Amino acid sequence: MRRDQSNSCCFVSIGGPMRNGKSSLLNFLAGDDSAFEVHNRGPCTQGVDLISANPSAVPEDKAVFFADIEGEGDDPDATHDQRLMLTMMIVSHVFIFNFQGQIGKRAIAERLSELAAFGRQVKTVSGNTIFGHLHLVFRDWRSRLSEAEIETYLFGSPDESASTDPALERLRANIRATFSSVTVTCLPTPVDSNETLSNTSQLFLNQVSEGFRTAVDRLRSRIHCELLDFTARRLRFYKL
Repeated sequence: MRRDQSNSCCFVSIGGPMRNGKSSLLNFLAGDDSAFEVHNRGPCTQGVDLISANPSAVPEDKAVFFADIEGEGDDPDATHDQRLMLTMMIVSHVFIFNFQGQIGKRAIAERLSELAAFGRQVKTVSGNTIFGHLHLVFRDWRSRLSEAEIETYLFGSPDESASTDPALERLRANIRATFSSVTVTCLPTPVDSNETLSNTSQLFLNQVSEGFRTAVDRLRSRIHCELLDFTARRLRFYKL
């Protein structure tokens, strides 16, 4: 498979477990509440849903596509999920992995290790990282752990000596070799009352709390900045 990142087409994709609000989040990031189908009757996405939606911060000559990937666990065949994820990770300039609920640092590291392992299935002729920018998004976050604490645990800090945990050091090395960058975003619950969620099949951006909207705006701004460096990325070749 060949990917030329010097052209004018780039993808922002989202993946993760089913029924975790991926479609809603992508609607918020695309600035269109109706871009992707959202309901509470079961999984919303089969395969990959794709829309074209150019953010105002991105030059008009760049075609930006948002891709909503079928949730993990919707198909009993695990290889189906893996093929969808790998394909979209290869073609995406920005990839969002969406979690919901509370998750500890070790469990976060294990999921990130699974994502980095996809890189072993791909070969590139250049010395660049294999995949684009990765965003780990944690939904309904109530933990005391901050985004900075999670990032420091996963990636270390500039003034930190090597970890005494060999597995963690291997993970950090794999992350650096696999992704252009990794960013952690912790989103609070979207509304202050669970009654609002139970009484609606779709949540719109004008219904969410100020804290949730601010966090989504910050994530959107980061993604827009990453899309702006799209033309600077080099030609890559892949073999599956």
